[in-house]
Amino acid sequence: MVLVVGVIGGVYVAGQGGDETPSASTPTMNSDSQDSTQRKAELADAIEENPEAIDERLELGVLYFNDRDIEQAQEQWLKVTELEPEAVAAWYNLGFSYLSEEPADTEAAYAAWERVIDIDPDSQEAQTVKMHMEGLTDPVESPEE
Repeated sequence: MVLVVGVIGGVYVAGQGGDETPSASTPTMNSDSQDSTQRKAELADAIEENPEAIDERLELGVLYFNDRDIEQAQEQWLKVTELEPEAVAAWYNLGFSYLSEEPADTEAAYAAWERVIDIDPDSQEAQTVKMHMEGLTDPVESPEE
């Protein structure tokens, strides 16, 4: 549970990007749901018109993730990886989504993040996932009872 809370916090911090505006392809879990329904409908319409609309699928996945609909978010991001196997944002987001599942799928998260590193090892996303991957491989010791 601590790992999941830490990951969600990490997603939030990573999504903030310092002084930059968060990318539409970065899940943040701090969604303002006021316009979420309308925006999801607009994106779904755009995807219906062009099923290969990668940016729209990335953004729609983020909206689903922020609304805690992990399955729908993953569906969008997995489709992006089919359309564009080198899409760092999709692999990055998938890793966080796998850790948001109950129970967390650390193996799938690790595999998704390895793709981020393989595709663009010098990117900000790769640096972020390397930090999180270290946490996945170093289990927290449980207190003795």
